[in-house]
Amino acid sequence: MLILERCSRLVHLDPSINDLKLLVTLNLKFCSELTVLPTEKGGMNALREHLIDGTSVRELAASIGSLVHLQVLSAINCFSLVHVPDSVWKLEALVVLAFDGANILELPKSIGDLKKLRRLSLRDCRGLEELPDSIDKLADSLEELDISGTGISQLPHSTKRLRNLKTLKMDSCFIRELPREIEWLTNLEEIHASLCRSLEGDIPSGIWLLRHLRELRLRATRISRLPPEIQFMSSLQTLDLFHCNFLEDLPTIPPPDLSNLDVNPELKKKMLESSEFSRWSHLLQ
Repeated sequence: MLILERCSRLVHLDPSINDLKLLVTLNLKFCSELTVLPTEKGGMNALREHLIDGTSVRELAASIGSLVHLQVLSAINCFSLVHVPDSVWKLEALVVLAFDGANILELPKSIGDLKKLRRLSLRDCRGLEELPDSIDKLADSLEELDISGTGISQLPHSTKRLRNLKTLKMDSCFIRELPREIEWLTNLEEIHASLCRSLEGDIPSGIWLLRHLRELRLRATRISRLPPEIQFMSSLQTLDLFHCNFLEDLPTIPPPDLSNLDVNPELKKKMLESSEFSRWSHLLQ
């Protein structure tokens, strides 16, 4: 393990670091003056964690693909990072890939070849406007996808094949609708879509098929209707609809295990005054 975290005067790494053949963790977090990584990495065959969060690194060298045992690649808040090489597909052991806050404009199609990837975090990659269709090749592994704060306005149709996805985070992005194909993601436990100002209209009726969904967060969106089928969402515990100003009412029957409900005061008052919504009363007190 080599920890150089917060070495604020570190501006480059000596190429001899490539000779550390048994190195498991390389921590360069918050070495803010570091702009370039060694181009050759093939000697670090044992590396499991490569942490460059908060550095000024501009690109990942193509040789990153030689780190065949790498499990965690974290480049959070690397604001200067603009390029991810196609060779990333060679990281067959990769479990976590985090580019939060990076300035990347696209992901390589080869990202679909990361067969063990469980978590892909792209939060606040504001220049990123789409996901590659090849993301469906992560169907057997991906459990968490975070595209919050990106420029993405539509999920690719291939997303529906992510059958092991448990957490979908897309707060503060430009998603215009929840795709009807979302019902295919039957292992989803959490959907976070708060502050998606472009998200409007009806929530698709097939959402009730998400039998494992525990949290549905749609705060400050423009949605106008929830389907009556939500009464069949037996695992749903949290429903956040605060500041959904276009939502005028809810279905008459709530999900059976719902314990946390957040709605606008006006809607709450309307529901409390109407016998039609009596089954919601315990959640509105």
